[in-house]
Amino acid sequence: MEKINEIGEAYILLHMDCELRCKVCPYLGDNGACKDEDFNKRYGGGKKLDIFRLKEFVDELLPYRPKVITLSGGEPLNYEWWEEIAKYIKSKGIKVSLSTNGLYLDKFINQIIDYVDSININLGGTKEIIDKIRDPRYGFEEVVENIRKIDQFKKLNGQKKPEIRFIYVISDIGYLKMKEFYDFFRTSDIEINHFLFQHMMYITIDKLEKQKRLWSKLGFSTAFWEGFNIDIGEIDFDFFLEQIKYLEKFDNVSFSPKMTSEEIKLYYVPSRKNEIKRNIKCLAPWNQVDLYPNGDIIVCPDFVVGNIYENNFCEIWSNKKIKWLRNLLNKGKIFPGCNSCFYYYVSAEDPYKE
Repeated sequence: MEKINEIGEAYILLHMDCELRCKVCPYLGDNGACKDEDFNKRYGGGKKLDIFRLKEFVDELLPYRPKVITLSGGEPLNYEWWEEIAKYIKSKGIKVSLSTNGLYLDKFINQIIDYVDSININLGGTKEIIDKIRDPRYGFEEVVENIRKIDQFKKLNGQKKPEIRFIYVISDIGYLKMKEFYDFFRTSDIEINHFLFQHMMYITIDKLEKQKRLWSKLGFSTAFWEGFNIDIGEIDFDFFLEQIKYLEKFDNVSFSPKMTSEEIKLYYVPSRKNEIKRNIKCLAPWNQVDLYPNGDIIVCPDFVVGNIYENNFCEIWSNKKIKWLRNLLNKGKIFPGCNSCFYYYVSAEDPYKE
């Protein structure tokens, strides 16, 4: 019998619905995957995971001892059974993480306190930046006020959970405001447990075309990848690295992927990104599970290994498709899009380490 590898994170996209339509969103933004008709037909259009099958899926994950299950989307708090599935996951002794835009935190304070271990709030900029990338009706102040309510509730009741974490995806304009963003919260009355500054994920058109040719032979689209075919703009590296140096002094700040100053300079120059090397295979097909709203399991961008409405998770996790992929990675195979992918860089890191 094949050895059962423990799973780091199961990432569940409950549905794709989100009214924000942030311009930089890889799913619903200006270049997002849902712009692709086939992708939207497969995953969007109001599709959502069935709560009964979702509970069965959680049970099927148990032998793999996932460290955390993250509820995402779209906006997970718009999924009518999010509380029920969060409660169920907690009852199985698994940590629950919520990846949210932060707009509805105030409506579910008691449920979040009871069932959620960590809140990941996607907010890649100051008010000035947020007003540029999303509808100003859903702005910076509303999110800040909702976070304050969660923080005040925790303090009033002497609770440490849920931890509050910002996911700040660095963009061509957002990188200019990283220090300002951190200092705003550092000097506020809100306690933020962690700030994760995530380097921009992007793919160049030449790499995208090569990836498209390969994936089409395997019967896969590249709709997800196309959502990351973006113009990264001009980066003032002196200013950028100066901010990073300032932020790295604080214990509650981290950057992902972890890169040296020289690697960062290479990373943001499309023609030189290939010069960054990682002497470890991508581990995503062994320890990362992405479940999409129609039941598809994806372990590599656009690479569907199975569907939970057709097979149970154990069967999917050891089927021919995923074994083929793992075998290639074990042999040192690198696909055209690999060095544009988050997991290519972070497989050597352990984001779940206590």
